[in-house]
Amino acid sequence: MALFLTEADRYDPADLAAALPSLLPVLVTCSDADIQISCTDVECLNASLDRAHTRADFIRLSGVDHVLKQDPSRTATNYGNPLLFSPQLHDALHAWAGVLTREPTSH
Repeated sequence: MALFLTEADRYDPADLAAALPSLLPVLVTCSDADIQISCTDVECLNASLDRAHTRADFIRLSGVDHVLKQDPSRTATNYGNPLLFSPQLHDALHAWAGVLTREPTSH
């Protein structure tokens, strides 16, 4: 696990985002209950996505933990528990994917 974290920490998500192809559809979320990544951190990522001219959509969630479960406790205690996947995120994903599938594609 330590090796994975060391290797993963080599990459700055904002740098990776800035290198994405122009017009790439991207869905970005943050939540007030995520204790690992703050919405402020995600705003830096959004700025990089803007610089890359992606088609980024941003959704701010409430009461959703880092593993995308509905859990406003702001602790990691429930990460392994069988909690409900965030209904907010579920609905947002369906809406976002639906928009993508309805858009005309260019060849």
